[in-house]
Amino acid sequence: MNNNVEVREARERLQQATDRTMLEHIAWEALQKSKKVLISSYLNSGLTAANAEIEFCKHMKDHSDRYAAALDNQSKASTEYAAMLRQ
Repeated sequence: MNNNVEVREARERLQQATDRTMLEHIAWEALQKSKKVLISSYLNSGLTAANAEIEFCKHMKDHSDRYAAALDNQSKASTEYAAMLRQ
């Protein structure tokens, strides 16, 4: 049987994972909302429209990957916490 400290630590890991997931989602959403500004900035720096879009897509993929990793971590923390509660 797990002691209270282990359960509390698992709950804290779950809360931290949930917080990270929320922050990653907010960052990804902010990037999506700033597409026009970023594309304009890329164009002003001399990139072609096609290359500006490519650069934006790279940022989107990075944020998408970070959000997916945060969700995966949250899922694992949730599974761990649930298993501790069942014991």
